[in-house]
Amino acid sequence: MNFKKKLLIIVFSAFLLAATLINLETVSSSATAKISFDPAIVYKTVDESFKVNVTVSGADFLYAWQINLTFNSDVLNFVNVTEGDFLAWQPDGTFGVQNIEESSALFGWSTIGEYQGISGSGVLATVEFEVVAEGESLLKFETDPLPGTEIYLTYLTAQNSPNPPPDFEDLELIVQNGLFINTLIPPVADFTYSPDPPGIDQPTTFNASASSATSPLEIAEYYWDFGDGTNASVTTATTEHTYTTGGIFTASLTVIDDATASALVQSQFNTTDMPRIWYELFSTKEVTLSIAYAHDVAVTNVVVSKAVVNAGETVSIDVTARNDGTESEDFGVTTYYGTNTIATQQVDGLSPGSEETLTFSWDTTGVAEGDYQIKAIASTVEGEVDTDDNEFKDGTVTVNVVSEPFPTTLVIGGAIGVIIVLAVVVFYMRRKRT
Repeated sequence: MNFKKKLLIIVFSAFLLAATLINLETVSSSATAKISFDPAIVYKTVDESFKVNVTVSGADFLYAWQINLTFNSDVLNFVNVTEGDFLAWQPDGTFGVQNIEESSALFGWSTIGEYQGISGSGVLATVEFEVVAEGESLLKFETDPLPGTEIYLTYLTAQNSPNPPPDFEDLELIVQNGLFINTLIPPVADFTYSPDPPGIDQPTTFNASASSATSPLEIAEYYWDFGDGTNASVTTATTEHTYTTGGIFTASLTVIDDATASALVQSQFNTTDMPRIWYELFSTKEVTLSIAYAHDVAVTNVVVSKAVVNAGETVSIDVTARNDGTESEDFGVTTYYGTNTIATQQVDGLSPGSEETLTFSWDTTGVAEGDYQIKAIASTVEGEVDTDDNEFKDGTVTVNVVSEPFPTTLVIGGAIGVIIVLAVVVFYMRRKRT
């Protein structure tokens, strides 16, 4: 062990000893704690960064902790480590120590002050790495003691006294190491469904034939989550599911191939199968499905021919009505300007998934000047539940009232008449005088 690491351990142990000089008696816990990584397996590409939490569960009166984490420096570069919230909330805070080397990181924190240790589960620290090359690396907790010492590099101290021990105590624990890997290519999840849209109480076929695995691997399992609280795990590419209620659902597919683990993974997890957690993170596809109601009509568009008119002009209004249900429907469509009714037209025998465009004529004679919102509403059909889409609005139409024109011709004619009369009078007066 190098001098710097020895010095750090001595300083950290001295700090624990200095926390109190009154009572050094400790009582070790009989509980078995567990330290692990979350997530247990990480898949990232070169130049990406990732974070993993060092977690503890089953801790009993944990006052201080310290671990030595080793990793493959040819693949990963250690970036940073920050304390988790397990001890950090103590009134007087915590004291930490770190020693980062090329392929290992020694770090830990201790409670400050006279406080009993913390029991339970939580995050001890968050470690950040940068991926520098393709490969795989164990994120490994070293549990062997330092050469020539009784001090362990992975240990959790446990005592029921506010006085920490002069040295760390090795606490009985279970270690679960982590893994970084980016040399395997995950399978690709893809699927279609029919009919589109699916109907209530109508079997829907999900087909994942478009999914693929990298040769020579093959997909071994298709895991479906249908978004309505049900799921299925099958070994064939197709499956069926029936939705019993209408609405919007998110269906997802996770595909798992038959990849066998490398020797590194086998030694860590004691299994020949790649743990599913890796696949679920990188081979899932989601699709949003709108499950059709048996009875569901809608107005999907309203288009007006003019945005500004003079009172007395006619506005043409095109309304598109659609049947989103699974049954043929007869229903009425009414148009409005503001709160005033323009007209109602009937739609007869509109088949499921079909739409029809209706044309309305709005005579604006006698309509007061103003801005009027144009909308269309489809009448609710029997058994309809989703009525939010029965109404559609399309902006406003401005109606201008044209005032009576000024009688210019009449005025000019009158003026001319007056001039003629005056001319006749003058002519008559002159002749009389003569």
